[in-house]
Amino acid sequence: MKQIVAITATTVVVLGIIAGVYFFFFYKPGPTLTADTASSGNPFGDSGSAATNTGNASAPGDTGTSESGNIPAQVAPKLVQVTNAPVGKGFIVLDPVASTTASTSEVTTGAAVRYIDRESGNMYEYSTASNASTRLTNHTVPGVQEVSWLPNGTAAFLRFITPGQGSDEHVNTYELPADGSDGAFLAEDLMQVIPQNLTSVFTLSPNSAGSIGYLEQPDGMNPTVLFTSQLSAITVRSSAGAMVAYTKPSANLNGYAFLVNQKTGVFTSILGPLKGLSVLPSPSGTRILMSYVDGSGVVRLAYYDTSNHATTLLPLSTFTDKCVWAPDGASAFCASPVSVPTGTLPDDWYLGTTAFTDRIWKIDFTARVATQVADLPTLVSAPIDAVSLTIDANESTLVFMNKRDDTLWAYSL
Repeated sequence: MKQIVAITATTVVVLGIIAGVYFFFFYKPGPTLTADTASSGNPFGDSGSAATNTGNASAPGDTGTSESGNIPAQVAPKLVQVTNAPVGKGFIVLDPVASTTASTSEVTTGAAVRYIDRESGNMYEYSTASNASTRLTNHTVPGVQEVSWLPNGTAAFLRFITPGQGSDEHVNTYELPADGSDGAFLAEDLMQVIPQNLTSVFTLSPNSAGSIGYLEQPDGMNPTVLFTSQLSAITVRSSAGAMVAYTKPSANLNGYAFLVNQKTGVFTSILGPLKGLSVLPSPSGTRILMSYVDGSGVVRLAYYDTSNHATTLLPLSTFTDKCVWAPDGASAFCASPVSVPTGTLPDDWYLGTTAFTDRIWKIDFTARVATQVADLPTLVSAPIDAVSLTIDANESTLVFMNKRDDTLWAYSL
């Protein structure tokens, strides 16, 4: 058995080296994608002022102590299936913490991954050092779909669907503290919740004229309007250095992206029109990763430099939904399909009518090198369509969800 594991590990390393591809990004420049100056009129409306933004729902109750589905399994030398049950989309990987092995009393360090069990709404912490998960909370929040986190992992924002009057349904958001104490509900039917820091959260809410972006406290108190939008179908991505708004991606519609001033709410056009456009800003905001569909229906990945307004094509065919920036912004990790299936992309992929089988790549923007990190089809028999990639500050552990069954996985870098 040890010989088989050793052979497997050696094979994976050799394949990774062989498959590591050096791309110096000296491609023919892509299409003109930039608009260098602010729009004369904000297509998303005006920046705003104070407003009321409160929600209502029944508080979650206590749940049982079942640990089913939260037993990690080592499936390859560097790859762990953290859960075999669905989790809420969105995790956080905290700095390495110490862990004591019961059998040897040896103290080791490893990253701590916090996640939410979809069925129960309980918060768990997985330790890479001990390869074990520990439940942190005991609240029932059934059917959690999406999760966002305060930067230090002390609270999570759980979004889930609840029935309303008649056949109506509503999206509720609950702030769940990691210490097990009671949390608070935010406004009802929020489209997005993005923590900016420990004291400020951005929320996107629909209204009769489109949508409104708020800045508020983590408990939903003291909301202030950052901007108003005439469009309801927008997505916002935020980092410490930049906030970007873009129209929902579709192969059948032209997409546009805008930088959003995080203090004034003013929009500046940067990308578009492009079919299927989606974007992801780097931590500093100096680069913006972008994916789109070209005139031939081919999925393209590129990056936009906010300093010189230039775009550079990258040698991977994937979506920004399958990427994460490294903490220093000098590189990014992306899951890219072995082969891109036919169909209408990205629509079919978002709808779940098609799925990918991925490899993990690292793009180093300083060295201008793209290298394969993990050939997932050689490590695990079941196909993995990796989304919601997350990485720790030390760039030691990469965490992702398999879109095919919503299970959680961790890869040691």
